[in-house]
Amino acid sequence: MLGKTSIYSLIEKKRHELNILADWYGYNSEIVLAKSREVDDDINKYYSLVKQKSAHDHQ
Repeated sequence: MLGKTSIYSLIEKKRHELNILADWYGYNSEIVLAKSREVDDDINKYYSLVKQKSAHDHQ
């Protein structure tokens, strides 16, 4: 599993790709929507790791 820093970097890379795809295909394109879901999934993974670390630090 990727660490927080790796996931954050991946999110930034995919957000950049998402913006380019949106410029090319428009925001309602299936390609753009699929990339957006990828970004959402990675953001959820990131916050899950942050939450786990926070809970671990408070024990």
